[in-house]
Amino acid sequence: MVNKIIYGVFLLGVILSQMPLIKSLYLGFVNRYRLRRSLREFVPDEYDRKRGRISKHIDRLMKATDLTKIYGKPEMFIIISLVIFLGVAFALYWTLGSTTAILMGSFCGMMPYMLMRVKLNAMRIGGSREGDIMMQELLSNYKINDYNMKEAIEVTAATIEDAPNSKRLLYDLAKGFNKAYTADDIKRVLDIFKYSLNTSWGNALASTMYFSQIHGIKVTNSLEDLSESLIKSRKVIEHGRRENNEASLMLKYLAPISYLLSVLCACKYFGFTLNKFIRYQFGTALGLQWFMIMAAFFISGVLINGFLSREKMDI
Repeated sequence: MVNKIIYGVFLLGVILSQMPLIKSLYLGFVNRYRLRRSLREFVPDEYDRKRGRISKHIDRLMKATDLTKIYGKPEMFIIISLVIFLGVAFALYWTLGSTTAILMGSFCGMMPYMLMRVKLNAMRIGGSREGDIMMQELLSNYKINDYNMKEAIEVTAATIEDAPNSKRLLYDLAKGFNKAYTADDIKRVLDIFKYSLNTSWGNALASTMYFSQIHGIKVTNSLEDLSESLIKSRKVIEHGRRENNEASLMLKYLAPISYLLSVLCACKYFGFTLNKFIRYQFGTALGLQWFMIMAAFFISGVLINGFLSREKMDI
């Protein structure tokens, strides 16, 4: 026991005597790790270049919707979707059979992707309808900051009001420009910007920004033309808009109310109690199957309505 204590004290003395060297090695390792992590943010590594078409599509979708902080990498998003599919399919297999279990599992597994698409569509519509505000602010700041596009983007992102979608886009654009070191880096940043808007004027604006930032070309006339075109588009949309909310109201209120009325009718006219209705609906294979089908159609209708209910403002 005494020998072990002696050896322990000796070992502790050796460690303490070499503490500066150990600390130096540790700090070097930490700094190297941080440097590599920072470089990965704007320089794609070999693994990123070897990604398949699906992974690249999901990666761009995650960046456009600002969901990278939730899912991390496309591979994690795919794994989560597969886990949802397998979990739902396995849970329903014992009560509804293999066919229904696979169909409902596939539907639930696709929900993260569909929700991300709906969010992207809403952001595209919101961003496109704020285009005239963003263009006027960007043009004004471009002139004030001596025709420096990078500074104009940063100032516009910080000062723009009544345009939350455009503010987020410009913040992401300014952040990407600050991390960009080459023309290819700027192209990648602007590709995300174009994808986030998916409009003709967004593509034109991205090209204008690229030539201004890379070649130092004065693009005042181009920005003014885009601004005037967007103002005209705003007038056309406001004049010709005929928003019809009947489908949205039916989906949001009529469908759930109809289901609740079916519960009341079953209890009042067919002698059901609430417990009996719940038991037949969720305690039998047929009742659960029809409920899952109704829920799937309802959710699909809401998602489709989200895509079709509003249009983007374009030139």
